[in-house]
Amino acid sequence: MTVRPTFAERLLPNPGKNVPYLDAIRGIAVLFILIRHTWGLSGEPNYTVMGHSLSPIIAMMSSGVDLFFVLSGVLLSARFLRADASGHPAPTFGEYMKARLLRIGPPYWVVLLIVLVIYTPSMIPNDRIWSSYGAFMALAHLTFTQSLFIVSFGAYMVVAPFWTLTVEMVFYLILPVMVRAFYGFRWWQGIVASFAIAAAWLYACKFSMDPLVNFIRTHAFGLAYSEPGVRFFLAHQIIGYLPHFAVGCGISAILQHKGRGSLVSAKAGIVYVCIGAAVLIGSMAVLGRFHVMQGFGNPETLLASSTRGAMIYYFLESMPFAVAYGLIILGVSLSPDVVKIGISRVPTLTLFGVLGYSVYLIHMPLLMTLNQHAVLADGNPATHFPKMMALGTVVVLAFAYGLFMAVERPSLRWSAGVRRAHQPSVDPSGALN
Repeated sequence: MTVRPTFAERLLPNPGKNVPYLDAIRGIAVLFILIRHTWGLSGEPNYTVMGHSLSPIIAMMSSGVDLFFVLSGVLLSARFLRADASGHPAPTFGEYMKARLLRIGPPYWVVLLIVLVIYTPSMIPNDRIWSSYGAFMALAHLTFTQSLFIVSFGAYMVVAPFWTLTVEMVFYLILPVMVRAFYGFRWWQGIVASFAIAAAWLYACKFSMDPLVNFIRTHAFGLAYSEPGVRFFLAHQIIGYLPHFAVGCGISAILQHKGRGSLVSAKAGIVYVCIGAAVLIGSMAVLGRFHVMQGFGNPETLLASSTRGAMIYYFLESMPFAVAYGLIILGVSLSPDVVKIGISRVPTLTLFGVLGYSVYLIHMPLLMTLNQHAVLADGNPATHFPKMMALGTVVVLAFAYGLFMAVERPSLRWSAGVRRAHQPSVDPSGALN
């Protein structure tokens, strides 16, 4: 079915070569993150609907990051899985990594440079730039390794979301090997193994690995880090997020065989969406209550506690969202074209989806700047949040559009050129159509 590209799709250098409904789903992730950060900067005001607090749901909109990770698994594994299914050669590691660096590197480096210049020392202390460990922090950020070292993990609060880019980069590096676990329709084995590995890693981060924890605490440029803080840092390495990428790879593997049975039919897709939505809402409500009522958003509080609630939140803070978002993506992908087209026609979602990377990179500095504006800083979180959300959305979209057109769009073109030069002409969305 041929559908005219939306305005957002036409912003892309090659409209028609993307997967519009996945752009819309990415838009949900971006909006979740934008709402969550705006709410947090506004003092986390509480709103109620029919006597029920919305705070737990808003708090867990941080799960938009989990959705980003699942989407990465879906999209980046597709080329490798199609090559395996068709008998064509997989992308070479050099070509694949060059395309990825050209895609995400330039916009990130531009924003990082701007932030370091403009927000030092107002929001980034001088010693985090002009010192031995400051130079290390900057170098780690430049090389996408900021989250591999505790000294640079969350070092620049003005760009706090950048920690996820290290997780993404490590996934890019291991994907050509990891995806082999999903060849030959072995997707379920890869998913089960990833959940088992992640659970074992999280257990070790909280209850074991004392030598590693002590080593990190004593080899961090003399800076003081608490034991719970180090354990939180370790728990947020890629091993804890393997289920997200594995679920994405599994979805791509399943979609290579869509339509070949009742479990991969259009009707099954609707069921998967409903189950995924139920798991998502339930997880947000339950985990969000722990977050708000017991203060588990504070890493020190969470990692220092061994209560039943702390155990539930610690082990389930992220993995249920991998399942929920995976089911939703799989379900929408299997659904009839009318459903996919309907989702991709929602202007707000597709716009945020296409501009998603630029929005993600630039939204936090802009929100933190706006948060200090006298017109917004009225001292009442309940009114501050909607004003911040309205003005912040406009400002973030405007700056993200400029970043996209000036830097990200050329990056997309360069990345696509590398792929075209090293592979035969194929439908880039493949089984995801």
